[in-house]
Amino acid sequence: RGYLVSKQYEQATISLQQAADLNATDYFIRMVLGQAFEQRKMFDSALFELRTAISLNPRSSRPRALLVHALASAGDTAAAIAELHLLEERLKVGYVPALDFAIAYAGLGDLPQTFLWLNRACDDHSIRPYLMDPGFDRIRSDPRYGVLMRRLHLPA
Repeated sequence: RGYLVSKQYEQATISLQQAADLNATDYFIRMVLGQAFEQRKMFDSALFELRTAISLNPRSSRPRALLVHALASAGDTAAAIAELHLLEERLKVGYVPALDFAIAYAGLGDLPQTFLWLNRACDDHSIRPYLMDPGFDRIRSDPRYGVLMRRLHLPA
């Protein structure tokens, strides 16, 4: 994950593929590998890894949120919205972290919803470790991002 956060996406994919070779059933490795592929615009590989992560851990909503983000980044808005609806349905029957909706809406480019859910994630204290995630790169120039960072007592 360190390579991903430091935007060393090629090195991230190399390291994560090696890790996946050693532990093919680790959903977290597959999920982060999907993110790295998305950042490299290798969308087929990203979607494959994220769908694999979902199949390995269907109880976790994070891989699906990242799948929404990747589908939207790949230009498949209809599929991204369909996956978002699955997250919304899941929320009706159980817990879905607010951060997962923020990730999904950030991918879709829906800034009002992204910041609504980021603020909810701030309220439930689930946001802090993920603010530097590359999935939020698009929103860093928005003034609301700076407000959120100050709210968390972090440098904007």
